[in-house]
Amino acid sequence: MDLALAAGAFGQRVTLVFAGGGVDLVTHTTDAEDPLYRLLGSAPFYDIDSVYVLDGATSQGAFRDDLHVTAMSHKEWLAAAGEAHVVINY
Repeated sequence: MDLALAAGAFGQRVTLVFAGGGVDLVTHTTDAEDPLYRLLGSAPFYDIDSVYVLDGATSQGAFRDDLHVTAMSHKEWLAAAGEAHVVINY
């Protein structure tokens, strides 16, 4: 998250895609007091307006209210990763 926020602060286009255990950060299932959960909530202040989850990861109704969360297909993920100058996978 620190790297994504720093890149956004310096005008870089940032696309955050969550899958697996990371999906908990964009749902209501994570403890709202978790520091990483709260840090992700600041993404819009760093010009990161949307975050994505891979299709099938969770139902739309379970997403956080403070972020614009969109489902992304595997094909869309491959296209986004192919267009990016830097891809970091955690």
